[in-house]
Amino acid sequence: MALIVGVNRGWIERDTAARFLLKMVKFLSKADAYHGVFPHWLDGATGKTIPFSRKDDGADLVESSFLFQGLLTARQYFNGNDNVERELRNRINWLWNDIEWNWFTNGGQNVLYWHWSPNNGWAMDFPVRGFNECLIMYVLAASTPNEKYQVPASVYHRGWAQSDFFINKRKFYNYTLPLGFDYGGPLFFSHYSFLGLSPKGLKDRYADYWEQNQNHTLINYSYCVDNPKAFKGYGENCWGLQPAILITVMMRILPPTIMAP
Repeated sequence: MALIVGVNRGWIERDTAARFLLKMVKFLSKADAYHGVFPHWLDGATGKTIPFSRKDDGADLVESSFLFQGLLTARQYFNGNDNVERELRNRINWLWNDIEWNWFTNGGQNVLYWHWSPNNGWAMDFPVRGFNECLIMYVLAASTPNEKYQVPASVYHRGWAQSDFFINKRKFYNYTLPLGFDYGGPLFFSHYSFLGLSPKGLKDRYADYWEQNQNHTLINYSYCVDNPKAFKGYGENCWGLQPAILITVMMRILPPTIMAP
């Protein structure tokens, strides 16, 4: 998605970005995948799985959904008739059609599971319920064009939408929060799923997703301005809270040249 922004703003030549993405997709087509789903980490030289933890050494459906949200965005953006863009779209479609969404219901349950491993099976035991950043996983599962791997609507309504932190409907700083934890939690809970999916006009029986995104953001801002716990620095120019662990992990795994401003 960042490459698409770069092309659209004239920072990167379109053919350069398309060739780079094609190289990436060719790599993914040969890399480890499990029922069409990639692991959390891949070795960039070999394409082999790097375990995220001892039992998390196989498919990661959530992280793969974030990946495919970006790949499908690239598929739609690079719509040219030259050989590179055609091949890019075709290869993305091949990967997209290979995801066995129904496998990740763990034997036909009405919920999607985050992990599966050929060595440890369903040992991670993580059924994914909302509301959080994983919504895009359910949207993609419902959108698969491959009939063999489709999941029923009950997976969404009886899985994702069934938790103690799904429906909220309470007001915080005079803004109604349709879904999620009180005060909304970190902003990525709402934002991740809407990088490639517009929330404007998107509604279901549970929420208006534009209202969800907008009010979650306004509550986050208002909380930082109010700063009820008197944290240093919080205010109108320091808000948009995200977990510090994400920054910590990035600082540990990325080289300084990447992390530098």
